[in-house]
Amino acid sequence: MCDSFFTLTIARHGETDENKHGLVQTFMDTPLNKNGLEQANLLGKYLKSVRFAKLYSSNMMRTQQTAECVLNHSKQQPPPELILDTRIRERNFPAELEGQPSLSWIKDAMAWSAKENLAPIRYNIAGAEPHAGFQDRVVSFFKELCETEPTDVDENILVFSHGMVIVVLLDYLLSDPSYELELLRNEGDMMKTPIKNTALTKLKIFRKKPECTGKCKVQLIFHNDKSHLEI
Repeated sequence: MCDSFFTLTIARHGETDENKHGLVQTFMDTPLNKNGLEQANLLGKYLKSVRFAKLYSSNMMRTQQTAECVLNHSKQQPPPELILDTRIRERNFPAELEGQPSLSWIKDAMAWSAKENLAPIRYNIAGAEPHAGFQDRVVSFFKELCETEPTDVDENILVFSHGMVIVVLLDYLLSDPSYELELLRNEGDMMKTPIKNTALTKLKIFRKKPECTGKCKVQLIFHNDKSHLEI
């Protein structure tokens, strides 16, 4: 058999005051607010019985705090080490946009998307990290996971990251000819629907052995799932 597989669950961080007020926060290192901590604790309760082989987080305060809340509820003993990786940080915007209303650049991205018939995530904002470089670092992280030998037969990996990171990865998997992304349920327009704080996206990735040909198969089990917030 050519394929083994692992499941990759990606959680967006909990709410910050900047999220609450619709402000840009990319490399600005912001903490969770009270509601964000409550969201993260609800996520922890939801995932408390799930065993994860590896845990990753961006090095931003908001993702690390979300991860810590989840780990505090975990029944897994010993819990896996939380590995910080700068490649899964949010896309970097120019300093003058940090803390400013998000609506302006979102409108520009949506207008560009409609004109070019491309995902809004590909829109290049003046002075911001270019889409190509942003995608490259996120995909580098993803491919490294795919190429790492599994520690379990059915390996589960949990990643704490950011909204644009999740979207740029999905856009890559949908558009790159070396991947076949199968959606297991109707997810609507994933490129334009905002990702809720602490929402989960779960993928099943089939690892290809070197002697195997054809596309790498990925199943999208669910996206932007907020079930834990509705308990």
